[in-house]
Amino acid sequence: MKTWILFQPVDTLFFRGNRPFTAGVDTFAELIFPTPLAIYGAIGDYILKKNKTNLTKFFAPENQSVQDPVLGEYCEKLENTSLKIRGPFLYYDERLFLFPPANVYKKPGFIKICTPDYDSQHFKWDIQETIKPVSLPDLDFTPLNSLLSINDLIRYLKNENISGFLGERELKDLIQEERRFGQKLNPSTLTVAEGYLYSTTHLRFKEELREKVYHQAGLMVQVELDGDNFSFTEEITFVGGERRMAKMVVKNEFSLPDIRENIINRFDQRFFIYLVTPAIFKNGWRPANFPAPYNNCRLVGAVVNKPIYISGWRRTGDSAGYPRPLKKAVPAGGVYFFEASNWEKNEFKEFYENYNFNRSISDEYQSAGFGIGLIGLW
Repeated sequence: MKTWILFQPVDTLFFRGNRPFTAGVDTFAELIFPTPLAIYGAIGDYILKKNKTNLTKFFAPENQSVQDPVLGEYCEKLENTSLKIRGPFLYYDERLFLFPPANVYKKPGFIKICTPDYDSQHFKWDIQETIKPVSLPDLDFTPLNSLLSINDLIRYLKNENISGFLGERELKDLIQEERRFGQKLNPSTLTVAEGYLYSTTHLRFKEELREKVYHQAGLMVQVELDGDNFSFTEEITFVGGERRMAKMVVKNEFSLPDIRENIINRFDQRFFIYLVTPAIFKNGWRPANFPAPYNNCRLVGAVVNKPIYISGWRRTGDSAGYPRPLKKAVPAGGVYFFEASNWEKNEFKEFYENYNFNRSISDEYQSAGFGIGLIGLW
């Protein structure tokens, strides 16, 4: 079963960074854009509570844990689980907005899409592989930093001639940072503890009434569950830190544009994978053995931004737990170029259907939404 879930914040949302924070010792709690782990945890928590599963027993060590009727056994590695997600993505006015591909540059009136440069025969670098350097734009071009609508990204994936994007949005136009102050409470008396004032930065998602229509930004995610024995309902649930609340809306009518036939029919030995969610690779910036099951396919280039660091929270009960190990991840927007010299269209079709917004290419946390990509031509 696959369905789309929209989280519409009731007030603000708060997502902690990877650095430890203790009220009274630290003054400011770091803020980040929500990672897939945060949303995966919110959905898993919703399912467990709806099934009235004992959380302490569910998160217990493997030989002592109990199964949830929907989620099955808890898997700390979050791979091959009954619950899989793809996202989260920003959603506004019935459209998804994604982080821009790292190989797109712009200047007024022009767009430059960078690809592996086969003409740079004398280019010297320390990567001892067949990976080619990527062509660079002129100095007056700058990286595209604004969010792109899914319709603009379809043009990018189809390798169309693009001089500009129509659906660009600045992140600050959809999300505003809002400073909140708090005071640690004495647990025995529930009075404020002296010297424990702290500050956190929350995310306020855009909402406005315009032309008699209410517009609200939110977080959209595709949820996949094994079987059909569970249904999501529209209700308020907790998302992220500080038990912030959001309305969960089922969007069964939503779907991504289907360009499968267009991409497959135009395939000519070259394709790329554009990461729409972060990915964690054992070899740093590149997949370890991807795509291992497919012959005569090799990585020939990549454009990735500087890494982000992801931790998360390992639950051990209703509210208890401890931080997950810190992981270095390639952020959303990374682009990997491949060459499949002897592939027929049917082989590319199989690959496309397996990995285009479907299977994860991340080496870790595959079920939790990491390493989801869209496939295009170059």
